[in-house]
Amino acid sequence: MDTLNKRFTKLKARLTDEKFLHNRGLSNELGYYIFPYDAKKEELKIREYIKELVNKYTVVQDGFKVREFNLYNIVMDIVAEEGFQDGLEEIEEEYGIGGVISQVAESLGLDEDDNEIVNYIDDNTTKNNEVVFLTGVGQIFPLLRSHKILNILQQKLDKVPLIMFFPGSYSGRSLDIFNVVHDDNYYRAFKLD
Repeated sequence: MDTLNKRFTKLKARLTDEKFLHNRGLSNELGYYIFPYDAKKEELKIREYIKELVNKYTVVQDGFKVREFNLYNIVMDIVAEEGFQDGLEEIEEEYGIGGVISQVAESLGLDEDDNEIVNYIDDNTTKNNEVVFLTGVGQIFPLLRSHKILNILQQKLDKVPLIMFFPGSYSGRSLDIFNVVHDDNYYRAFKLD
């Protein structure tokens, strides 16, 4: 069995552990976890595993369900709802990707504690009997930085375990997306090996 398969076997065992599901035994820390992986080698397999886990567990049968939030899809849905995707193409032509990042960040309030992405996730969780998966981190980079979302989410979503599938490395202190770009430091999550 390869390393990624072993890691997902361990993850499945953890998902059904009562301490994990109820954030117990964490010394008053949040139940936030980072599942780092090599995007070049493992992205497609990670997507398959996540889909399997999302479809596998039900509250009726297992006492919990997995709720996936793809950050890229959330942003694109909000952009479509707000009706400003056509304007983004013009901004990109004139100002480049930096202009798009600035416009979307401003429109969605990404620099604020009360931003649309965090509110969407908060509004679409029951706050019990769930495990939250955050995906799409690599797809939305550099528009959205993972440490920012985690820092803001921890103020609203602290009753259920949260696992961020991170395309890169996590040392227990710093997030390095794609093992190249230092995303920033984040100290409150546990690394899932």
